Amino acid sequence: MKRRVLIICTVASLITPLFADDDGFGFDDLEQIEASEQQELLQMAKEKAKAYDFSRAKDLIEQAENKAYSPDDIASAKKVLANAKAKKQKEDEEKARLARLAEEKRQRELVRRQSSSSSSSSGGGYVNSVIVEGKAISGLFGTTYVKSINLSGGDGYYDKSNSLSSINIFKGYNGIAGTYGYTLRLTNGVDKVCSGSVYIDGKHKWVTINVYVDSCEGYVNQN
Repeated sequence: MKRRVLIICTVASLITPLFADDDGFGFDDLEQIEASEQQELLQMAKEKAKAYDFSRAKDLIEQAENKAYSPDDIASAKKVLANAKAKKQKEDEEKARLARLAEEKRQRELVRRQSSSSSSSSGGGYVNSVIVEGKAISGLFGTTYVKSINLSGGDGYYDKSNSLSSINIFKGYNGIAGTYGYTLRLTNGVDKVCSGSVYIDGKHKWVTINVYVDSCEGYVNQN
């Protein structure tokens, strides 16, 4: 008669623990590695953001988000990126403003030289060119400056697509004197447009159109 032998053993003795080796490597170790890699990615992202490499910084943050759950660290890196973008925008705006001022100064100097080297017409004190500039008189909302001035009408020659806060009018066939329409584009973070008309006598080299920001009412100085 054959005997049947029943062998009983525990499940634990048959299954090798998952994610554990002879050195005891497990889930905790894996999480630590993921967290360490995430911190490296976030640090690189912050450095790229401060160097204005925004695209690369964004990519690194997205990679870090897939590594571990750490919302505070992710938020911190995103804040660094946002601050860097805001800083870059301000720097670009300031560079544009300085470039615009430099171009205006260059044009004024050019007109001054042209005016001093050319004689006035025999009609009695008329000039060959006039610089017309816009000036914003700030109200309750902080400092405002003129982004650009454009003219229409009149007998003089000028750039109809002007993008500076001053514009040169040169003597036309009938001189410069006459009524000109103007449009001033103002800004203090928010753009505003003021328009009106002004009579330019053609006898002065400088004309300033002063505009009150709140009401767009203005007055003119010619000298």
